Amino acid sequence: MQSLDSLRRIISPSPYLAIAEPASGWPIVQVAHPAATATLALHGAHLMSWQLTDAKTVIYTSPGPDLVTHLPGESSPLLARISL
Repeated sequence: MQSLDSLRRIISPSPYLAIAEPASGWPIVQVAHPAATATLALHGAHLMSWQLTDAKTVIYTSPGPDLVTHLPGESSPLLARISL
């Protein structure tokens, strides 16, 4: 993975992108475009928020099982559907 400084140099020409690190070791990319805003976590490339200008926050989830997680003490995954 590239260093945060090298990523900042790559995206610095764009007026719509910024990198922040709200918690040490957990960088995010912030998109601020006239049409929409978004926040992406660089660890795992997670879309944390997406919002069209003058609209409510929207996050797309696929129609299939969206969340795979392990319950404490369990070795098999729990599949759950996230509904917005």
